[in-house]
Amino acid sequence: MNSKAKPTFDVDIAVVGGGPGGLATAAAVHAACNEDVSVEVYESYKGYRLQGAGVLMQPNVQYALEAIHPKLLKKFETHSITHTGVDMFLEDGTCDVSIPTGSSGNDRELFDKYGKAPFLLGWHEIRQLLFDHLPNGIVRFNTQVTHYEEDDEGVMVHFSGRTPPRRAKLLVGADGYFSKVRSQCLDDGPPDFVGTVMWRARVPWQEGMPHPDTGPAWLFGNVRPWPLDHKTRFGMLFKIGTLDNTKDRSWCWVLSAPIELVRAAGVAFDPYAKDMKSLQGESGGADSALRNAEKVFSDFPDSIMDIVRSTDPSTVTQHGLYMRHLGHNQYSPTSAHPSTPKQGTPVKPMSKPSAVAHDDSSQGSREGKDEAWGRGCVTLLGDAAHATIPNGQGLSLAIEDAVVLAWHLQQQGVCQSALRRYIQVLLTITLLAFLLLLIDIIERKSVSSS
Repeated sequence: MNSKAKPTFDVDIAVVGGGPGGLATAAAVHAACNEDVSVEVYESYKGYRLQGAGVLMQPNVQYALEAIHPKLLKKFETHSITHTGVDMFLEDGTCDVSIPTGSSGNDRELFDKYGKAPFLLGWHEIRQLLFDHLPNGIVRFNTQVTHYEEDDEGVMVHFSGRTPPRRAKLLVGADGYFSKVRSQCLDDGPPDFVGTVMWRARVPWQEGMPHPDTGPAWLFGNVRPWPLDHKTRFGMLFKIGTLDNTKDRSWCWVLSAPIELVRAAGVAFDPYAKDMKSLQGESGGADSALRNAEKVFSDFPDSIMDIVRSTDPSTVTQHGLYMRHLGHNQYSPTSAHPSTPKQGTPVKPMSKPSAVAHDDSSQGSREGKDEAWGRGCVTLLGDAAHATIPNGQGLSLAIEDAVVLAWHLQQQGVCQSALRRYIQVLLTITLLAFLLLLIDIIERKSVSSS
């Protein structure tokens, strides 16, 4: 009697992208499924280096971290700092408004409602804490994914150079704005450039900056702290939470300008050119990210620009802002799976599952809303799925995505139907997040105008 040979796999779940979203996916799956499900994360960098600015961690992402493991959230809290006040300056350097600590946000309201208040932590520190939480060997550095091949049973992931391919049951694209996985899976083009270029860097405290312990943050330009208008030129300087080995660079500056002003300053920027979408200054040469920032903001006050000019050029990142707009048939809202923890409520740590379930993907739809961010054995999360401009929720939603995905893998097993359920729930959560953000923006604009 002949029987079909059982397929063999190198790993159960392959994750493309070693940023916070990809690392959170590995951590959440490991927490939900333990050794029953193997995970590998493929990262193109040879190793992690200091980059990025700071991230405001709202209650929703804190609950997601707690769901992965309470000790993980505790580590985040240990290294974080809370809000400071804000001094707002006009472009000529005149201090327009000073908002004391505790008056610039809705921290108390959030704590009263959710039992958690926002805190600030560096993007690099977030990535490092997630990496440190994983068992050794899960992240494979210097591993550049080129493409994948898919059949009914799984995917074969291919890499550049001499790295041999790896066969996996499922593939997760957590590879950012310009996701290679999304490009091959959905073939729906790049995200939309929103018309803004941003620069970020980490710097040590120096004389002339706000108090090293109590702040306040500085905001330059004709803007208000929330919501920031990305169609207006502005600059920010603020302190963030760090690790012991990064506390010498506990301050961040951020500069943002519309593309019209960037080009008017003589800085070339093509939002879709491969060598311009994101630029990491390396040598301080004429085309470095730092030099571009100096040109665009040459007339900004010396109080902020002296800090910018003294920055190590190799640490400055320049990039465009992109997003995937809500709309079209792929964003149709759906009802969440009835067993899924409700948005905005505490999530219990993931319990260990029973045996891995069989693949019942034939029960799921092959068209429409459950394939908005994936097909077959492939799915997406974070910016690869729902890219948005910096609003404090991009990274948070990526970590929430990871928890939701791990929960469905725990409940249904490593199978395509788990991916379809994940997307159905993710659409609801993402749409809700965007709607809540819009409501908050409208309410705050109404208050500020009155």
